[in-house]
Amino acid sequence: MPLLGLIAQTAFAADKTTESRVLYENRIPDGPAILVGEIGVAGKNYPLIIDTGAEATLLADLAAAKPFKEAPGEAQVKRTEFKGRNYFIPEATVGKLKIPAAVTPAYDFSNLRGPMGVDFFGYLGWKALQGRTLQLDHDAGKLRILNGAVPLPGAQATLPVTIEHNTPSFRAPLNGKDHAWLIDTGFNDTFIISSSHFGDLVEAGFVRRTSGGRVARIEGEYQTETGYFLKGSLLGVDLTGLSVTTDPHGYDVVGMLFLKKLNVALSLEPSRFSYSIRKNPPHPISEQLMLGIIFIYDHGQGVVARIKPESNAEKAGFKPGDRVEKIDELGDGPLDCFKLYDLCLKHAGKPVTLRVRRDGQPLTIQLPLTAAVDAWNFDAPQSK
Repeated sequence: MPLLGLIAQTAFAADKTTESRVLYENRIPDGPAILVGEIGVAGKNYPLIIDTGAEATLLADLAAAKPFKEAPGEAQVKRTEFKGRNYFIPEATVGKLKIPAAVTPAYDFSNLRGPMGVDFFGYLGWKALQGRTLQLDHDAGKLRILNGAVPLPGAQATLPVTIEHNTPSFRAPLNGKDHAWLIDTGFNDTFIISSSHFGDLVEAGFVRRTSGGRVARIEGEYQTETGYFLKGSLLGVDLTGLSVTTDPHGYDVVGMLFLKKLNVALSLEPSRFSYSIRKNPPHPISEQLMLGIIFIYDHGQGVVARIKPESNAEKAGFKPGDRVEKIDELGDGPLDCFKLYDLCLKHAGKPVTLRVRRDGQPLTIQLPLTAAVDAWNFDAPQSK
């Protein structure tokens, strides 16, 4: 047999072997950097957040768990005062991945559910990935969970993974110093780093401090420092323009918005992190900056939580507490963060019509969206 034919047959056999290992496959959703899958419980399907930053097999949202039988005892997130309840959750499935019936901790995730507008069942944590591989092929728009340790096709490098602060982590240098980086697919931004590391990077000229802000974590919101990179690289990725926020727990974390610059495979037992740098990937946008509004979603409507000073939203007269019942360009149906992202992507630089209710009175407000704001480049001038 000619050599090329032998190579082709070998590659085909390898592809078939990989396909046979697939337990779950889903599209990586366009829009906000949130890794969403689907879980089946008691004959119903629910959205599910795949979160390698959660030390658990499954964490349930309290609202989703309430139909099931409550179990004795109190649940508590480690290293925090965040408490919940335990419930007997029957066997659940994520594709072919089976999660045995078990007593499962359930928490009130409304502070995380509200900014998304999605009634998800909960979080699939990293313990569900033990003996398996989470593969994120952003170029193909595909996430997979595979049985065993499956290498990333075309990986440029592979790093060992250790469990640091109860989270899968790799070690890599930044500013000439080696750091443990927690891999958190449940964090929908680029980086959160310790306050001391943040200060060192500012002093060394790697980061420009901007202002304080707030970050939502599983146990609540925290006041933070914020900034963006002026220079530097991590895993060969140029960090210039990427935002960075301080972490209340003092860890260094890479989130989904950074991981969108890579194709990755995270295997646990044996533990390794394989990656390749994407070539010319499409840049994500910041819908919050383009709208000038941070929404909290309630029953399919967007409630204005905060307004960016001097934004088009402020100039259009929006006020905190305004309830957006409909956006004409989106048609009928409930609003969520994914639909708002799609709106901003398709109508960048154009006005959109929002049907608003303020103190019980209906209003119609025209809101000019800014030109697209690059979520990977906060150093770029922001369009009005």
